[in-house]
Amino acid sequence: MKSISFVRGVGIALVLALASSILFSVLTSFTGSSDAVRLLIPAVGFAYLVWLLVHSGHRTGRITAIAVWCLTAAGLWLLLPGIGLYLCVHAMLIWVVRSLYRYRSSVGAMADLGLTLVSLAAAVWAAQHTASLFLSVWCLFLTQALFVFIPTQIRIRPTSRPPKRAELDSFTRAQHAADTALRRLSAKS
Repeated sequence: MKSISFVRGVGIALVLALASSILFSVLTSFTGSSDAVRLLIPAVGFAYLVWLLVHSGHRTGRITAIAVWCLTAAGLWLLLPGIGLYLCVHAMLIWVVRSLYRYRSSVGAMADLGLTLVSLAAAVWAAQHTASLFLSVWCLFLTQALFVFIPTQIRIRPTSRPPKRAELDSFTRAQHAADTALRRLSAKS
């Protein structure tokens, strides 16, 4: 995902927010608002998934990622969970795909999980305070755009130092003395 930048993330957030508002208006004229939201969540998530896969730079696994997305979305549609769980599962699918394609350490993937949870909280907050679908989707994907600042590989340095000779237990000291004696004998031969 080297070609993805924060500016491009903001751009896709704007496009998805506009598209979701327009699509919601069209869908509510044919179905109720609840069914429109249930159609809108996988559609917008799928569009974001495709955008991630196109810009990932990886060729392998794209068809599998799309197939898993479609099967999960169809299964969720049939199970009809609450809208909160429905949204969370789709957000977690985005997180899984992004983690598999971007991060080489579990620390980066966990940081991205935290970002995903924060983006869900921002979307819920926007929905409750503004009742605007545009702002909810905008907040969700605007926060998601911050993932580019998470390093792909995070190394945690060990905080412990190697023990000093005086701190070694008696067995380790004896082993060290034996190794030293063996090296001296082999050097003399």
